[in-house]
Amino acid sequence: MLAIANRGIIFAPGSAGTVQEIFMEATQNHYGVFQLVSPMVFFGTDYWQATLPALPLLRQLATNRQYAQLIATFDDPHAIVAYLLTTAPIVYTPTA
Repeated sequence: MLAIANRGIIFAPGSAGTVQEIFMEATQNHYGVFQLVSPMVFFGTDYWQATLPALPLLRQLATNRQYAQLIATFDDPHAIVAYLLTTAPIVYTPTA
């Protein structure tokens, strides 16, 4: 599913499997595995910032990479839909 969802992935609160999927998607974006960098959206700001703080680690990992601009977090499902409708994936450009 991560390979074909190039318009973006929504990560809801979860556990080990969800965290694994986050970093699988991050790896695809980090190295341009599918030549596109896709949006990564986190539902539940407090959860992903404090309860299970994968988001700070992801943001650090994405520093100076294209996908840094496509990481977003929201608490409102309507805001997530609006973001994904207006945020397209970008063509991967290797970093030096």
